[in-house]
Amino acid sequence: MRSILKYEITADPSKPVEEITEFISLMIQTHPDKQIEILQQVDDHLGNALAKLQREKETEESVLQDGP
Repeated sequence: MRSILKYEITADPSKPVEEITEFISLMIQTHPDKQIEILQQVDDHLGNALAKLQREKETEESVLQDGP
């Protein structure tokens, strides 16, 4: 039978970057043979999320400059 690790996390929302990076570090330590793959997938996800937010902001700014 395979054992499963489970984590219960308490995070300080006033320190989002520190909390997120600590959790990522914890997760990649539990998968030493897949660290690069995990970080690449996280990088892809974050890059897509950032690009989406930037497009939305540019669209919003364009509408405000051009008017309705």
